Amino acid sequence: MRTTYSVGIALPITIPTQLLHANPYRLYFTIDNHDAANYLAFSPNQRVTAGVYDANEGTHLAAGDLVNGVGSKQEVWAVANTAPVNITVTEVTEIPDTRRP
Repeated sequence: MRTTYSVGIALPITIPTQLLHANPYRLYFTIDNHDAANYLAFSPNQRVTAGVYDANEGTHLAAGDLVNGVGSKQEVWAVANTAPVNITVTEVTEIPDTRRP
């Protein structure tokens, strides 16, 4: 059974927010940055940072951009860089039908 979950949030600054839990049935996820100026950083690391270039920095998603995490089953955490960022997070999962032979 395939399901889609989508939520829009204002991602806060300084404190990483968990966007998705680890999910072994996830096919892919998307994060859409609706902001006009700010980027966000996202990572499976709950200590992800925005603007501090170290091991926890994560991957940047610029204003107006969309990322597609195909095949990722890990947690997803994110943080905005200088002001809250409006984003939409979508997760598509497929749970096997155990009733089929």
